[in-house]
Amino acid sequence: MFVGASSHDVAQVEGAGSMISAVAGETATIVRLVRLSLLAPPVLGLSRAIGRFHRAKGPRVRGR
Repeated sequence: MFVGASSHDVAQVEGAGSMISAVAGETATIVRLVRLSLLAPPVLGLSRAIGRFHRAKGPRVRGR
């Protein structure tokens, strides 16, 4: 589980986990993919908040 939680790339997780055992490789991959899927809601929320902020602020007019 620590391999899937600490590595940044799914391929690195698979390789590091597989060096321990096949079950460790599968578990590490699942942990990594779950962590990756949990990133989507905060990223979408942040992008919506930034979009609302910029729309509320109004159009930017650049001076000459």
